[in-house]
Amino acid sequence: MSLSAWENWFSNHREKIFQDFFHFLTFKSIGTDPTFDRDTKACASWLAEYLKECGMETALWETSGQPVVFATHCKAENRPTLLVYQHYDVQPVDPLELWESDPFEPTVRDGKVYARGAQDNKGQCFYSITAIKALLELCGELNFNLKLFIEGEEERGSEGTRAAIEAKKEELKCDYMLAIDSTIPDAETPAITLGLRGIITMEITCKGADVDMHSGALGGVAYNPIRALATALSTCWNSSGKVAIPHFYDAVEEMSEDEAKNFVLEMTKKR
Repeated sequence: MSLSAWENWFSNHREKIFQDFFHFLTFKSIGTDPTFDRDTKACASWLAEYLKECGMETALWETSGQPVVFATHCKAENRPTLLVYQHYDVQPVDPLELWESDPFEPTVRDGKVYARGAQDNKGQCFYSITAIKALLELCGELNFNLKLFIEGEEERGSEGTRAAIEAKKEELKCDYMLAIDSTIPDAETPAITLGLRGIITMEITCKGADVDMHSGALGGVAYNPIRALATALSTCWNSSGKVAIPHFYDAVEEMSEDEAKNFVLEMTKKR
């Protein structure tokens, strides 16, 4: 199919695309704040219905937190399956006074959309769904099977989502996976992100004496909790930056030679 066919499709649907995208952005799906749980669930319901209108079979997987929107178009027998991951929850909007417009009323300035989630991750989520919609309308059927997994807890640790993944292993089976939740170097340079780092959050409480200790008499003798915390933190890494916590890497698979080659990056920019 020619590029002009895709361009014509976009031109004919442009107004509706932006209308639907802006509506998507109006949901206050702030995943880190329980105050907005109802808004976040409403966003999930709208998204599931929208995907159904695009020609996909949809379901809402309830979790202990926010629901997962799961959509499929699996009609190609004996063909590979692609699983696409995204999320519909967004970060808080504080400090609100720094916004030039309401974060949940999308505004276009200088050709850019300003709203919470316009970039992370409702923007990527919606443009990929739009591409799928165009693909189904222009091509009819796909020569691969497609599954979408769109969660609502990415910004707060995905606790309920992890349980859903464990419970739905069979439905999530695939040959390839694509996570559409990253960035590109600039507007003119497309990119495929090969991997991302994880995150660990924790709180450490260190208690010292429960009475005042005079620095002149006991300074340097009594073990200061600040020093104890600093010592503990310093043992987390070795001098080369590798995590020094015992057994930290036990479940980590070594990269193959072919995989390692992908991470030998040239720093000289080429066009």
